[in-house]
Amino acid sequence: MASFSNSFQAHHHSASEVPLFSPEPNRDFLSKPKTSTIQSPIPVQLHEISSTDSRAITRTPSPTPSEAEELQKKTSIGTIDWSKLRDPRNWWYWVIGIIIVVLVILFVVYRDDIINWLEPAAHWLHDTPGGWLVPIAIMIIISFPPLFGHEIVAMLCGLVWGLGIGFLIVAAGTIIGEMANLYVFRYFFSERSKRYEKNIAYACLVRVIQDGGFRIALLIRYSLIPPHFTTTIFAVCGMSSLTFLASAVLSLPKQLVVVYLGDSLAQEADGDASRTERIVNGVVITVGIVVGIVAIRYINRKINEVKPQVIYERRKARQQQKLSAAMSSGSSNTTSV
Repeated sequence: MASFSNSFQAHHHSASEVPLFSPEPNRDFLSKPKTSTIQSPIPVQLHEISSTDSRAITRTPSPTPSEAEELQKKTSIGTIDWSKLRDPRNWWYWVIGIIIVVLVILFVVYRDDIINWLEPAAHWLHDTPGGWLVPIAIMIIISFPPLFGHEIVAMLCGLVWGLGIGFLIVAAGTIIGEMANLYVFRYFFSERSKRYEKNIAYACLVRVIQDGGFRIALLIRYSLIPPHFTTTIFAVCGMSSLTFLASAVLSLPKQLVVVYLGDSLAQEADGDASRTERIVNGVVITVGIVVGIVAIRYINRKINEVKPQVIYERRKARQQQKLSAAMSSGSSNTTSV
């Protein structure tokens, strides 16, 4: 009994020493393996938006009516849009066309009288020291849109100074004026010029220039698009000054044709023009027109090739604007709560 009592006492514990609950077993081996958390590609703020609004934001917006219309038709620049001429709201197209036709007819009919009328001013420019600076200054001024008249000044230079010196004067005025136009629009009117990209045809032309580089820039120079208009586009596109200068220099033969016409007019007025020279004049004019038409047709084809992508990017830009607005709205609601 003594041994049993001692054994019982050895295994006996006070109530304070006996735990009321058994310790929690280690369940690590039962837990699921830890996995890395994957970040949702949809911003957290979008979870606070209704499912209907979320689908509207994440879906690419449909083309606007104007974009849908542009996708259904061929876009062309530098050519006559006969559909616009039928619209009474574009009456000023007819006014400009009638004025041009009247001026051409008057020049052809009264060509000799016009040359004789300009003869005193031509002699003064030719004989006055530094007179050649006058047409250069005029060409620099009219290089800025919406002014125009380069061809008239170039023809007068050929009429006054002949083909050689006249072309050098026109080349100087053209290069200086175009470079000045480029830098002014690049540094002072870049934001305003970029707003023109809301026009789909303008935006497509910008894309064609950006993708084509020097080759497209030179083709545009030879096309029927006015040079001072293309210069503003080159400034918006971020074209380098060296590329712009090279395209302007290599397109000077286009100005040479106009100077040659002025020189031939002076020879005809003096009675020195032969039948061969008249034929050459016709060939020069025809070649210039054909080159301009071929260049503008190629540019228009490239414009229509990039147009679907340009419109798609405009749609994605609208989607991004909606997404940013939804995120900012969700952030403001969370902050207010």
